[in-house]
Amino acid sequence: MKYQTKIIEKPADTLTPVGVYLRIRDQFPESLLLESSDYNSDKNSFTFIVAGLLENFKIDKGVLSVNHQKKSIENTETVKNALKDFIAQIHVRQPDKTKQFNGLYGYTGFEAVKYFEDIRFESKPQKDAIPELNYGFYRFIVAINHFNDNMIILENIPDGETSQIESFKNLVTAQKVPQFHFKANNDETS
Repeated sequence: MKYQTKIIEKPADTLTPVGVYLRIRDQFPESLLLESSDYNSDKNSFTFIVAGLLENFKIDKGVLSVNHQKKSIENTETVKNALKDFIAQIHVRQPDKTKQFNGLYGYTGFEAVKYFEDIRFESKPQKDAIPELNYGFYRFIVAINHFNDNMIILENIPDGETSQIESFKNLVTAQKVPQFHFKANNDETS
């Protein structure tokens, strides 16, 4: 798939990453918030919020899914080759300043090591387990620089579609955060 990138830069001194995430999570259910732990350095002092999943590479309970197409995992080469092919099929025309932010966002869990190395270990299945590996390419990326309180909103626009960056910017910078009633289903455990 081919994409064109558009960006908007804004001050972020009145925004918090959690506040931004709370504003977008209901309209973009597969959003992620990835916070920086180093606010003292001017290098890599960013929090990223991504929304609008466009492409997805996931392994969940031993099943590989690429853009919701399931594939069987025969050996470690299957996953390595599928990941290379997944990355190779994403083509982005973008300004140089967005290259440090634009790309895949997600995680590799401990359980996923068996798909890349010839290692076997026994683990107990967990009913509420998250996928072993999950990476996505997203339409919107919000990069908040904590060192200078600047925010970059980046949009990856699929070829043939129009930009939605202005409406997304309005959502991100809105002052009201939706609130919902909370009720615990079970007792607290640890």
